[in-house]
Amino acid sequence: MEKNNNEVACCNNANSDVEILDHVSKLYMHIVSQQQYEKKRLFAARCTMMLTAGMLAVLLTVSLILVPPLVRTVRGAQSVVEELNTLDLAALSDQANSFISQAGSSLMAIDMAVKQLESLNIDNMNKAIDSLTIAVQSLSNINVAKLNEAISNLNDTVAPFARFFGKF
Repeated sequence: MEKNNNEVACCNNANSDVEILDHVSKLYMHIVSQQQYEKKRLFAARCTMMLTAGMLAVLLTVSLILVPPLVRTVRGAQSVVEELNTLDLAALSDQANSFISQAGSSLMAIDMAVKQLESLNIDNMNKAIDSLTIAVQSLSNINVAKLNEAISNLNDTVAPFARFFGKF
């Protein structure tokens, strides 16, 4: 019986060894699959890190390119807003209103002038222009040398009277 017990124990030990070996091989297979899974996770983590670093580099580059013009624009807008705040809108409005009223009165004056021009008699204007032309022609026919001589003679004649009255 002891032999049977030893055989049973031996069979149990052999069975147990096979089960242990089977269990160890399953654990080994599980460890191998876990290692493969960890390698994949490590690869994904590295890819994520590289993409994040790339995006950070792009963001920094864009920031360095866009921030200075944006700051200049904001400063310019601030100066414009400050100038707008210092404007006297009431005075500006009064000036605009006075300009508009002056423009309106000018337009009314132009309208009246146009109406007067429309009411003028063209024939009378032509006659007046002809008369002015004749007057200009007569003035152009005056002998300037004779006129100067007459003025000189008149001066010579009047000079003794001026001395007599004490005006010269």
